[in-house]
Amino acid sequence: MRGLLPEDVTFPRTAAAPWAPATGTAQGAALLLTSVTVMLGEPFNYASLYDGRLVQNMVPVRGMEFTQTSQSSVGMLDWHCEDSFRDDRCDYAGLLCLRGDGSAASRYAQAKDVRLAPETVAVLREPRFHVRPDPAHVLPGQTPLRRLPILSGSKSAPEIAYDMHHLAPIDDADAEAAGALRDLAECLNKVAISHVMERGDLLIFDNKRVVHARTPFDARFDGTDRWLMRTMICGSALTFRRWGQRIPV
Repeated sequence: MRGLLPEDVTFPRTAAAPWAPATGTAQGAALLLTSVTVMLGEPFNYASLYDGRLVQNMVPVRGMEFTQTSQSSVGMLDWHCEDSFRDDRCDYAGLLCLRGDGSAASRYAQAKDVRLAPETVAVLREPRFHVRPDPAHVLPGQTPLRRLPILSGSKSAPEIAYDMHHLAPIDDADAEAAGALRDLAECLNKVAISHVMERGDLLIFDNKRVVHARTPFDARFDGTDRWLMRTMICGSALTFRRWGQRIPV
């Protein structure tokens, strides 16, 4: 969707961190984002991520330029799903652009568009992989690696759990699984769709069926950098009731 933010509204300086509280007109934008996304389910966040804020700022942070987090800028933010290391990852995520950057393209690829050899798909559907926690999460001690298949669900509407940097075969000697991951990465690049977010754009994607990435851009750290707001949505009333709170641990 485009044009959700009035042209005559002035926003403050780009937030300095993902967990920075929204104030003034930025708070109004955050309320708009949650008002739209609540139609898909319950907005939530984890206690371990960005202080548990329901609406987070996707902004560049000095010193984080090359990390595989939303705080990066000069480095490519490679293909991933949100929080694949959790079995209760969000069903949908919404991104609202308050301030764009013409060189930063959001990239998306749907699992249903992936065209791979049947034998490669069969490997990706087996639980021969594990994924490390997203480094943006602040977690106590050692978190067990989640064992999982990359692809699941029906052939017509497959689901995907993927993180280019934090996912690997369980067995380091499993050359077949490693090759399947390489083939998948190449295919995602071939079917990718790119969109440069502009002020007022709202992008909502299915986190169970879509992987996303972002191209590099130069951050100025002068208050005018790219600024997206994000919220995650739990589309399952059953999962939400099991949590018993909007910010699960």
